Amino acid sequence: MTLTFHPDRKIAVGQVQDNCGYAPNYKFSGEYVDEFHRQLGTSQVRRNLIEIGIPGWLRREDALKLYELGHFADGDILEFGTNRGLSTFILANALKNSGRGGEIVTMELSPEISDEAKRNLSSRGMDKQVNFTVGDANNSCLKLVRQGRKFGFSFIDHSHAYEHMVSACKRLNELMLPGAFCVFHDYNDQRNTHRTGLGEVGTEYGVQAGIEDALNHRAFEFVGVYGCTGVYRRKPQRRGCTWWWQGLSWPTERR
Repeated sequence: MTLTFHPDRKIAVGQVQDNCGYAPNYKFSGEYVDEFHRQLGTSQVRRNLIEIGIPGWLRREDALKLYELGHFADGDILEFGTNRGLSTFILANALKNSGRGGEIVTMELSPEISDEAKRNLSSRGMDKQVNFTVGDANNSCLKLVRQGRKFGFSFIDHSHAYEHMVSACKRLNELMLPGAFCVFHDYNDQRNTHRTGLGEVGTEYGVQAGIEDALNHRAFEFVGVYGCTGVYRRKPQRRGCTWWWQGLSWPTERR
């Protein structure tokens, strides 16, 4: 399957790309993947954030990218940061509408917030394929590693702290399948800095720096920036001069 990357959208820590609208990585017929994707693309927006009935902080471009990559992913989905379930709801629809089956494992530190997310998805009939996990993300990931779990897509939006991003990136090195996409929220944000040891603060983010320092860049490649998200992909296994995964060739286009 031919993929399109957007390496020209690469940014340095603390820089912002102003013209990073949604652009597909997969090829599909028409402007949208399907009807739900179209609904996201035409949803109401308030202060640049979509409003589809569940509280959250996603731009329209973020939501479109999550749905696209979740829809075409091979394997289960891993989510760092359930919050009230907005992104989980989008990913659950992507998984359901793809028809491939599988599971979303979503992690949330607060049991109260996780319960709220469960209610939001249950009331919409979208909780059947979701495994709601409560606890520290790193400990939750360690359990998944010990279980031998592997995932075909991941959304990372549980923390802005550098140290938490470093831990998440180290676990992604262990948990992601070849060819899997990883979407990092708040990557395209001017609050990103190189400073460490700040913890979770609203004025300085460590998302970009954590990725630079801890993601295995020999195994992962930069894909592009869409909305406020930065997208990376675990490189497929290589045989000869062609990228392969599960018997299918994966040539890539770059523009």
